[in-house]
Amino acid sequence: MRSEDYLKKLTSYQIKMANLQCGLERIAQARQIIGAYQRQQLPQEVKNKLLFSEEELFNHPELMALEDELLNLRQVVIEDFGIWHIFSQEWVADLKEYVGPGLGLELMAGNGVLSASIPGLIATDNLDWAGQDNESPQAWQRVEQLDAISALERYGLKANYIILAWAPDTSQVDWEILNWLRTKHWSGKFIVIGERNGATNSSKFWQEANLLKPRLLNQHHQAIDFINDEVFLVK
Repeated sequence: MRSEDYLKKLTSYQIKMANLQCGLERIAQARQIIGAYQRQQLPQEVKNKLLFSEEELFNHPELMALEDELLNLRQVVIEDFGIWHIFSQEWVADLKEYVGPGLGLELMAGNGVLSASIPGLIATDNLDWAGQDNESPQAWQRVEQLDAISALERYGLKANYIILAWAPDTSQVDWEILNWLRTKHWSGKFIVIGERNGATNSSKFWQEANLLKPRLLNQHHQAIDFINDEVFLVK
């Protein structure tokens, strides 16, 4: 579904939910995210999940149809913008503070949305997803076409930090990355964004990774739907 069509659907629900604040708040958040991406910007903030509580659904059954529509947001964002990991300007500010100055490397960077927001962060991706979920990806900045291990061999030992967001659960490349870093005794910050033992990353990775959840990196990082992604420092 195109984002313009999705916004029209949200507008119709906005009219129906005119007196239901919890519905209006979630519609406003979905519209903010789409609107920002249409301007090739990040949303200022992402505060709440798009899901409703059991109590809200029990008291207002009409919210069920709206929730179904809100849960289409991620697929719309993937198909129209080539973006999987939804984050805000607030979170990017926290990330910049956490990593500090210096060279960074983003693996599996997709359209370079995160790298476009952080000076000194090199975006790399093998781009084998292009033409699948998203037929015409529009990069936000230059993304160097390199698979993850090739990117590590070129930039890894120079990087102060490495970011891996939303790695697929269909391969063990994430484990190969972690093993490479350990073999090289790399001492920088390896930051992984994903759902532990869930929709992202391989089971091997989650079994082998030593995980910390930095407070600074999670205070403004908000899962928006049933995929509970978080930000980890991995050793």
